[in-house]
Amino acid sequence: MQYVRVEFGGIALQPNQELNGITLGGVGRGTTFERIQVSYSNDDAFEWFGGSVDGKYLIATATLDDDFDTDNGFSGRIQFGVSQRFKSRADQSTSQAFESDNDATATYNQPNTSAIFSNITAIGPLADTANSPNARFGAAAQIRRNSRQSIFNSVFAGWPRGIEIAQVPTMSAALADSLQIRNNSWYGVKGTGLNLAGGTPPAGIDANWIAKPEFGNVLDRSTPNNAMLENAFAEDVTFNPVPKSGSPLLGTASFTKNGIVAIDDAYFEKVTYRGAMGLQRWDLPWANYDPINTDYKAQNPSSVDEGSVKGGLSLNVTPNPAIDRVRVRYEITQTSHVSIRLYNASGSLNATIIGNQSQEPGIYEFFIDTQDIASGMYYMQIITDQGVRTETISVIR
Repeated sequence: MQYVRVEFGGIALQPNQELNGITLGGVGRGTTFERIQVSYSNDDAFEWFGGSVDGKYLIATATLDDDFDTDNGFSGRIQFGVSQRFKSRADQSTSQAFESDNDATATYNQPNTSAIFSNITAIGPLADTANSPNARFGAAAQIRRNSRQSIFNSVFAGWPRGIEIAQVPTMSAALADSLQIRNNSWYGVKGTGLNLAGGTPPAGIDANWIAKPEFGNVLDRSTPNNAMLENAFAEDVTFNPVPKSGSPLLGTASFTKNGIVAIDDAYFEKVTYRGAMGLQRWDLPWANYDPINTDYKAQNPSSVDEGSVKGGLSLNVTPNPAIDRVRVRYEITQTSHVSIRLYNASGSLNATIIGNQSQEPGIYEFFIDTQDIASGMYYMQIITDQGVRTETISVIR
């Protein structure tokens, strides 16, 4: 499965017996599972019951229950995932980005649930920690019932709680490093950073365990804005989970193995950033963050304007004319130094968006707020090693 979107899936067969967006039961590593988006699932977005299938580039949008649910011995490797929660959509069973069990009764049955997740961006329901979240939202990650799931190099923004490790066997596994929570960042946590539930924690693990310096975790409860993400709390097509230049997520990942959890496995791309994306987006143009308002019908290809390609560079500016905000999306086909500038009609420099920054081939996107600039004609100029593209932008009131 590659480049698949599952939208509005999941039905309640009976109370507390719902179907997921995608359920993987005992699926092995002969299966390719990449670039998949599940939107508006009425239970979990992705749930793995056992198996060892790997996955990359997974997106969960507006899930009702959990985004990534693992149990019954799942041991796959997952890298690059986005979880986008909508503040009004949560389930009575408590909604989280991660939920992980060994099995329903917390046995020691083998194989253990021992999945490894790396480079996940999990956006919660709280754009502002001054607000009260929907009471049906829980922790960003809940690992319980004797699971051995590990999470690395990920970012969680705007959650009521940070992480919950539940039941004594799970806590003991964390203490013994058979499950690891390393090099992750939490920003804007309303309540507890680490919640230990379901029994008396064994000696050596307490509420401060998550903040041990050698674990490399960051717990900043003040505001999700400190993650410096472009537009992560939008519930429409403007959603953008990419870190801004200067974000603390850039340059702080680690794939150094410490213990038995194989984060150094060759399957994991050794990127330098925490979270699902660096400055480059891998979700465009195939993902759709607003399927409710999408008119699915046959279209004339000539009517779809994603910007023409000239000299290895495509550029698209929408809406144009612009009133309050304009989206700029561009693609480069070769590694290049990139500068982006905005000029007014007289040719004076209005703003420098990017200054001679090295970028790898891929699709990039950013937004410009136009409500504070005067009406008139402007010129967006993108300069690369392969050439220059200029697009006219009309700002109206």
